[in-house]
Amino acid sequence: MIYYTGDIHGDPYEVIQFCDSKKLTEQDTLVLLGDVGANYYRNRRDTGI
Repeated sequence: MIYYTGDIHGDPYEVIQFCDSKKLTEQDTLVLLGDVGANYYRNRRDTGI
């Protein structure tokens, strides 16, 4: 399944909650639209989600 979401404004909480509730797997695709900022810091802070 393919899912789309808008800009998360730097707060991944709702996206994580959605993924958990739908039990997304590696076969699913989540497309984040907007200025996501994934791996923004390029260090340990990016893995704290």
